[in-house]
Amino acid sequence: VKTVKNALKKAFLNVPSKNLNLVLNRFLMDHRTTTQCTTGVSPASLMFGREIRNRFSMVLPEQNLITKSESVRENVNKAQE
Repeated sequence: VKTVKNALKKAFLNVPSKNLNLVLNRFLMDHRTTTQCTTGVSPASLMFGREIRNRFSMVLPEQNLITKSESVRENVNKAQE
């Protein structure tokens, strides 16, 4: 909860007229696609078994996405064992 509150405060600090739903959705998408230190994979990859596309993955070459997807499968398999 603290992380979400801090992210929303920072988002509205400079431009208070931003849409709350847009800011919250962007934060949640970024959080869900970020690798967590405890598991070594993102929450989205644990749920779907692959990395989901986000605004940052659009700038990566396709080869990196394939490699990351294979890495996610390996991490998920290790976590399930």
